[in-house]
Amino acid sequence: CVTHTPGNNVMAFLIALAAAVSGEPPQGQCLDALAATCPRVHGLGDCLACGSRTDACLGTDLHTMCSEHLASQAPDPQDPPFDLSKVQFSGTFTDHAVLQRGPRRASVFGTATLGAAVTVTLRGPNGYAYSSAPVTPSDSTDPAVRGTWRVILPAQPAGFGYTLTATCPGCSNNTAAALADIGFGDVYLCSGQSNMEDPVLTTISRNESYAAAAAGKYDHVRLFQVGYRMDRKASTWILPQAPDDSQGYPQQSWEFPRGPDASTPSQPTSLERFSAVCWYYGKTLADLAEAAAAEAGDTSASPVPIGLVHSSIGGTTIQQWMPPETLSNATCTDNNCGFVEQLNPLKPTQPGTTPQCTNASLTNVWSCPSGHCGELWHGMIAPWVNVTIRGAIWYQGEQNVFYGAGSIQGKSGYACQQAAMISAWRAAFSSTPNTTDPDFPFGVTSLAGGCSEAFPLWSPYQHYNESTWLMCATDSNGVNSRTSPVCRDVGDDWAGGLRVAQTGGYGHLPNAALPNTFLGQAFDLGEPCTCNRQAQPPNGCWANGACYGWTSEYSLNRTWNYQNSGIHPRVKGTVGLRLGRAAFGLMQPTPKQQPTPKLAGCRVESDGSLTLTFDALLLGGEAVGLQAPGPGLVPLELKVGEGIPTGPSNTSGWVYASSLSLLNSTSISVQIPPGSPRPTALRYAWGNYPCCPGLEQDTAFCPPAACPIVTTESKEPAVPFWAYIDANGKCRCDAPWDCSA
Repeated sequence: CVTHTPGNNVMAFLIALAAAVSGEPPQGQCLDALAATCPRVHGLGDCLACGSRTDACLGTDLHTMCSEHLASQAPDPQDPPFDLSKVQFSGTFTDHAVLQRGPRRASVFGTATLGAAVTVTLRGPNGYAYSSAPVTPSDSTDPAVRGTWRVILPAQPAGFGYTLTATCPGCSNNTAAALADIGFGDVYLCSGQSNMEDPVLTTISRNESYAAAAAGKYDHVRLFQVGYRMDRKASTWILPQAPDDSQGYPQQSWEFPRGPDASTPSQPTSLERFSAVCWYYGKTLADLAEAAAAEAGDTSASPVPIGLVHSSIGGTTIQQWMPPETLSNATCTDNNCGFVEQLNPLKPTQPGTTPQCTNASLTNVWSCPSGHCGELWHGMIAPWVNVTIRGAIWYQGEQNVFYGAGSIQGKSGYACQQAAMISAWRAAFSSTPNTTDPDFPFGVTSLAGGCSEAFPLWSPYQHYNESTWLMCATDSNGVNSRTSPVCRDVGDDWAGGLRVAQTGGYGHLPNAALPNTFLGQAFDLGEPCTCNRQAQPPNGCWANGACYGWTSEYSLNRTWNYQNSGIHPRVKGTVGLRLGRAAFGLMQPTPKQQPTPKLAGCRVESDGSLTLTFDALLLGGEAVGLQAPGPGLVPLELKVGEGIPTGPSNTSGWVYASSLSLLNSTSISVQIPPGSPRPTALRYAWGNYPCCPGLEQDTAFCPPAACPIVTTESKEPAVPFWAYIDANGKCRCDAPWDCSA
């Protein structure tokens, strides 16, 4: 294990790690090493080469060991006091920056001497010049606001060639350094946890981007990496100009996308270290805009600048990114924010080491203070809320999988928390009229295969019973029951449920509860090589011929995912492609429906087969189709036997469909295994690794996008679903998903 400490060059280590495939330490060593240094357990760099068990490094076991220590001993970091003797821009603005184009109005801000007057001058192509009216820095007693100023610029057309200057006659420097090569275009914020943080370096499609960037194809796309800014207890509205590398990535400036530089091979470049999903999303938007211009015959116009701001940290919960006003149980009834629940739900007494603990969800479950909720909103989102943006994308949820899918209508679980966060972010970014759109597009990424990052402490159960959960959440007679088939089934249920919760329970985006949102499906894009990497040839990963060597595009010799083998897939290009296509369609003058195969209904036929019907409107002009499934079984399961199931209390009650066949443009026939009783429920792609069930785990190789139900043209995968089948042979889904057609 490699634990990040101040001064470590995390990305340099990644580059070295990518050059060779080495063995991974046993899980016990990983836990021991990290437990000894738990004040530094945060995200990228904390455990770069851990074993394949996802809860070993960033999950609940480790978090339980460290949370009390982090809460009680970790300092409350603060930015250095503003230097109010001079005028300067916030660190969000540097050379090569992209500001939001018209019709929205961009804003710039910074700090200056109290009582002085600041004038901002914008100069652009063809002799354009604008000087603002003088503004006076705030004299608020709030140290986060005192000395700050802000100017709203006139709306500008797309393009580069601008400079920005702030003058202040009453300040010691009189004029802030001019910012050069400023562009106006579309600015996007990318946030979440480790699968958003995964850098381009670790992806299988990196070389294509490196080559295109080296040729200057994407020079109109600019990148800004926000530094780690954790443990903040109050919002910071200004980024310091000086980079801060005390907690991970340093705060970066706006940069051109650039791949490896042969002259300085040990120095990570802007594109190598940048968020892969964020990059591939922006790249897709640039490619689609270029294709649209070519189709319209407009090949002479310069491309619209794109600004990508990446602000994420691995191993974080959604509560850490939520603003304070959303964190009470009045917003989402089971927020319990600021608390992490005790691992052992059968412990009968309050833990003596943390007297602040309170009795929580169950009689013998205790909640103990952790103190981290809202910290990343304060440190990593708030400094950007005064920047005008076009939209945002979000890839998070692994750390929340086992805390309950919940519902927006019931004000519970992840569905409620994500909706509350989106609403609060929109309100904050648009608080000044004519800047950010109050309903700006917001993209959500469904969790990839292998998404469960921690075992449940306590969670409202959905499709199973309490006794099953208790068995799976605790150790029995020293034997860890979590690896049993029953508990794997429970884990699969949480994974599928959270993916639906990411759509607010509707199964598609946008919808009535989450307007102007879009979905990038990643559930079928798990790490292809989930096999045993430590085995020696010809066993483990060596056995399938796709995971080692130099010929396969998925070879671990060519790219290496930096943390746990399953939870951080290297197939990020398709994730960004799907997000970009969805956003591009949504942002057209006449929004285009994102093709989404969503279950609309089912019925049991007289011959015993099952017909599935998909929502024709949500197919966006395409048809539902079938592609050749990946290796393993058909990822559609049926609950057989009499009565409506209370949940998957054992795996013997579920059977896999024999086959799928296409009936028409909206319907698919499911063949039930011969001799099976009439099904009472069905589920599709519902598992943690959903697309290739039944593979031998030691040698498993599941190619990306292997689930069979897709749209015919764009190959968008069907949304995972769970439905009950009533006595009349018709489907019923959990509200608000209506599958009764």
